[in-house]
Order: sequence, then C-alpha cells, then structure tokens
Amino acid sequence: MKIPLQKIALLLLSGILTIIACKKENGHTGKATTGTKDTAFLLTSIHRNGITLDSLVYDTTTLLLKTIVSPTIDGTGIYSILEFSYNNNNQVQRIDHYNADGQEYQTDSLSWNKEGFAVFTSTPGAAFTDSTQYTLNTDGQATSVGNKDTLMYQLNGENTVAYSIAQLTGGNTTTFEHFTYYGIPDNYTTSHHKTVLTYDTGLNPFYNLYRNCPFLVDYWQPQLDYAFDAMNNPATATYIEQDYTSIYDTQNEVTDNTTFTYVYDSISHYPLQQSYSVSVNNQNGPHKEQYVIDFNYTTIVKQK
Repeated sequence: MKIPLQKIALLLLSGILTIIACKKENGHTGKATTGTKDTAFLLTSIHRNGITLDSLVYDTTTLLLKTIVSPTIDGTGIYSILEFSYNNNNQVQRIDHYNADGQEYQTDSLSWNKEGFAVFTSTPGAAFTDSTQYTLNTDGQATSVGNKDTLMYQLNGENTVAYSIAQLTGGNTTTFEHFTYYGIPDNYTTSHHKTVLTYDTGLNPFYNLYRNCPFLVDYWQPQLDYAFDAMNNPATATYIEQDYTSIYDTQNEVTDNTTFTYVYDSISHYPLQQSYSVSVNNQNGPHKEQYVIDFNYTTIVKQK
C-alpha cells in the first residue's frame, strides 16, 4: 500500500482552548485497560529512537490534520511537508507535497464516490491519467486498494498491476495482502505478500485522523501502515512473502514475525511508547534492529 509512502510546528489554537502537554508520568506498562477514548488528546509528534519522524499540525477545530513534516534521517532538518485541503464534508480533497526548499513536487487529488475515493497524482511537467481506487467499508476503513483488472501504468510496453486486499475484524485489519504484476517485452515479475495481525487493547492515536483522511495510510513511515486505520494497536504482525516469480528466478516463502509492546497513558489509553524489533539484512549481515517509537500529545480542554 505504501507509495511509499508512505508526507510542522503546532498552530496556535483558539483562545477558548487550553493546551497542556501530555506527560509520560501518567503512563503504565503492559496492556491498556479498557476505556472510552478521550478525543481531546491530539497526536503532535512521533519519534523513533530519539529522532523526530513526523510533526502534526491541526486547524482550530482540533480535528483536521493539516500538515505532516518528515525530517531528514538524523532528525535535524525537514525532508518534506504535506499540506491537506478538505471538502465541505471535512474529507481530504487535495494533498500538496513540498520539499525542504518549499518547492511543490507532487499533488494528489481525491475524488470521493460511493465505493470510497479515487486518487489522481500529478507532478510538475507530467500528469498521471490513471487513478487508484480506495474501497471503504461502512465504517470508512479501507478494504481494498486498486483492482486486479486495472492496469496502473501503460508506457513503452510496460504493464503494471498492483492491488491490495484487507480483511477487518472488530474494527481492526487482521489480514492484509498485496499483489503485483510487472511486465515488459520478454520479461515479467509477480509477487504476493501477506501480513496477519493481532491487536492489543490500547487505542490507536491515528484512528480519528484516518476518519477525515484515509489516504494518510500511505504516509505513515514505520512498517505497519496497513494498521493505520485500526481502532487498536497491533500486538503481533506475521509478514509472509508468499512468492516471487520472474522468468529468471522463483523465491520461496519467507516469514518474519514482529511483536510490539507498549507503555500507555492511563487516562487516554493512547500509547506513549511502542517498542519492536525488525529483521534487516545490510552491510552488517542479517540481524535484528530494535526500534522505540515515542508519541507526544496535546490535551485540549474545552472551556465550560
């Protein structure tokens, strides 16, 4: 699903709002207790291993996500800025991408329909006439992206089909499958991978953001972008690279398991911290790398 994605300082809020920073001292380890989500908690920044990944800015309604800043890998500078515009139903209608120099390099336009919405992407000097359809269920969660009968690209003999299917249970994505086919004269590749997820009882801080902007799923950098619209936080993820085939090679099934642990805020039941390790294979050879994601919030208290 990532196009990869995979897209800010906090705006001053209205004078009727009091802003208090959510402190880690309110947290506890282990499973979160069941409780009603406090919608006054707004996610403002995300950090991985001490480095800022994203900062989020809202308008004065405190509900609409306006911009995401993705810093450079060392967290010292801006990599890109995404600005979101909405229609009269508060559904995202346009996403403008800017680089660190403030130059716009991509625009995504969303056209909402009875199935969900279609995305049209354009870049300076070029326009993509093909669109990608996101199909949503009655709760506004994605059940499929793309279509197996639709070519995404047709250029100079290249043919590409890519689509994803999600199964949801109790408001959470339990299975996510992605299929691709890429063909050029005298060559082709096909691939299929699947992720099976289980969930913790804690509340997902991205869930409300997804209500207005389902396309945000393509901008969340840590690997579980397909759990972005879930009501709860993933506890385990089993990734299965089921097959990869070309005229030159066939890859057997590969499985990788990830387990997530959390520190939760005792009031909002949102995660303050998520920890997990992933398998990587780089210049240091095959090994596990540990990641710690920290979430920062602002608490909005409405004047009575």
